[in-house]
Amino acid sequence: MFGVDEGSEIRCRIRSKGIVINDIASDFGGGGHPNASGVSVADWDRFNELADALNNKL
Repeated sequence: MFGVDEGSEIRCRIRSKGIVINDIASDFGGGGHPNASGVSVADWDRFNELADALNNKL
């Protein structure tokens, strides 16, 4: 996962090999394919919450 600060939001790109991640993206208001999804979050705290959710899935 990586994030790009767009000024008003953080755009997150999530990629995976084998682990389905679009369910977590959906939980955070994003979406996409099972192994390639995206999310926009308001700030870096929310970005870290997303990272924690993904790490918990591992």
